[in-house]
Order: sequence, then C-alpha cells, then structure tokens
Amino acid sequence: MNNLYTFIDNLIAETIKSRVVLEEEDVGFDAHVFEPLIMKNWEKMRDRAMKHGLFDEKASQESLYLKLTTTLENIEIPGILADIKSFFVDSNQKDAFEDEYAKPGEPGITRPEYYQSVNALEFWLIMIGYLKHHKKSDDEINGALSIAADLKHTGGGYVVNLFYSVYQNTKKYSSN
Repeated sequence: MNNLYTFIDNLIAETIKSRVVLEEEDVGFDAHVFEPLIMKNWEKMRDRAMKHGLFDEKASQESLYLKLTTTLENIEIPGILADIKSFFVDSNQKDAFEDEYAKPGEPGITRPEYYQSVNALEFWLIMIGYLKHHKKSDDEINGALSIAADLKHTGGGYVVNLFYSVYQNTKKYSSN
C-alpha cells in the first residue's frame, strides 16, 4: 500500500508547496477548493486502493460502510457514523458530489470539465488507512474525522473536509 500512501503524500506536499491554503485562510477556509485535486486524482487513488485490497470495485455501500466501521476499531464516533450511514448507505448515494452539480442537460451549476464521481465511503477508507499508515493515534484520527464531519454541508463536504483535515494534520507535522 505504500505506493497509495506515497501518492497521497505527494498530493498533500504539492498542495502545501502551491500554497492553495494561505496561513490566514486556515480559519473559515472553504475546502471545496480541493475538489479539482481530488477529482483529477481519484481514479489513480482508487485503483491503487483496490489493487491493495482496501475494497472491491463492486462493493456495495453497505459493505463499504461495514468495512469502515471495522477499520475504525476503537475510535468512537457513533454520531458521525450514523450521519454517514444515513447519507451514503440508506440513500445508496455513491457519488459524494452528485448533488452539488447539475447533471448534463439539467439546470444548475454545470459540472466542471474535471468532474469525477467520488465515492465518499471509499475515500474515507483510503484516508483512514493513510492516517493509520502514518501511525496517527486513535485520538488524532478521531479528531480528523470529527472535524471533517462537523464541517460537511453536502455529500462532497464529507470528502473535501476530510482531505482538508488530513492536510492540516500533515502540514502541522511537516513544518516541525
């Protein structure tokens, strides 16, 4: 799985280097600026995760959710898990960004050229694995997931805010 996590390390390093997030913007920052980065790199990230057996391409939302709860082991986030189950399992919503952009031919915000469907449950499994790979404690993982869930307003919010939370955590340790 190292090539998956190295890939994510490189995405985060490039984000830090490009100063997408300026220091003064850390408070009240809109994490949706990460959508292009995530969508443009999603297939590579997802393919690497599947090659390493993190999840199966044909996995149902229910089985992904069960794997997520198992992966979290001793991390207590029952409210967050209930929200995620309601949002992505009970409704069977696979694309985290589907409600943020209009489908072709429908009124609303047009999907950008880089649009790529991102499964939030798969993304969370990848990012939790990434945090565990970097030996983050249960408290640090709980903090990252709690921040991401507290900041969400949409399905895509569960994805971009988790990436932002992991980015902040990584940036904090890389600057020491």
